Amino acid sequence: RSLTADPAAPELEALRRAGHELVFGPAGRVPTEAELAALVPGCAGWLAGTERIGAATLARADRLRAICRNGTGTDG
Repeated sequence: RSLTADPAAPELEALRRAGHELVFGPAGRVPTEAELAALVPGCAGWLAGTERIGAATLARADRLRAICRNGTGTDG
């Protein structure tokens, strides 16, 4: 949600300059699995937040090479 608050954030400019197209989920809330599944086809990288990433979403991620999550910790 922090990245969708300002898609023009200067922190994202390096990704754009490197030729990456940025795809954003819904602003200000955790996306549903259906919304994520609609966004991931064709994406090579994912800057994830707190959303759960289910098997159905991953099955649609035909070009995904990396998932990065900001923060630390484990689910337990």
